[in-house]
Amino acid sequence: MATIYIDPTVTGTGTGTLGDPFKSWASVSWVGGNSYLQKAGTTFAGQVTVTSSAAGSAGAPTLIGTYGGGEKARINGAGQYQGIRVLQNAHYVTIDGFDVYGQDKQDANTGTTGIFIGDGDTLNANNVRVLNCWVHGNSAVPTYDCNGVKYFGNNVEISGCLIEDIPTDGIWGYGLAPNIHHNTVRRVDLDGRDAGDCLQITYACNGGRIYKNIFDRSNSASKQVLIISAASA
Repeated sequence: MATIYIDPTVTGTGTGTLGDPFKSWASVSWVGGNSYLQKAGTTFAGQVTVTSSAAGSAGAPTLIGTYGGGEKARINGAGQYQGIRVLQNAHYVTIDGFDVYGQDKQDANTGTTGIFIGDGDTLNANNVRVLNCWVHGNSAVPTYDCNGVKYFGNNVEISGCLIEDIPTDGIWGYGLAPNIHHNTVRRVDLDGRDAGDCLQITYACNGGRIYKNIFDRSNSASKQVLIISAASA
């Protein structure tokens, strides 16, 4: 499997090697099982769209991560619907070590979301992992629900993330067996509609594990910390 490098600070378009990295995520061709790494501490302005061609496997997941150490790699989503968008059937993808912020374009179907996984109730991206990310600063006055991380998929893991300053839900999920742990979610429901939650799972999550998270509901007296609808063990 190959490793592809992205550094938005370089001149020229690049070829994706360590010595000559791509300047833009738009230059990436997705191949399952590859690693796609943005240089730590750099900022890409735009949306990273992960297509079904990126689907990995249990033994060889596709990694979207960073290289070079130090700070997180930043995705500035200003003017975008999402910062990172994982489309349906992009199964077995891991997103690790990003600062995702600023997305402010709105859509009735997707709202404004930092990291959006899958496309609908039966249009899943399964076995996606979101690790060690900082997701914050969506549109402050949304018309539609605007969430930090939103997923449609089974066996989705969200771990080690800080999700804050979100208009509606910090984490919104739909799918079986989620694994949500060691996250901090705070300062949600900033749109003032009392419609946002730290964590909302809206369908059966059989086999799921939700543990060792910090859910801060101090922003609103009516804020719900956790809602699971039609869940079963």
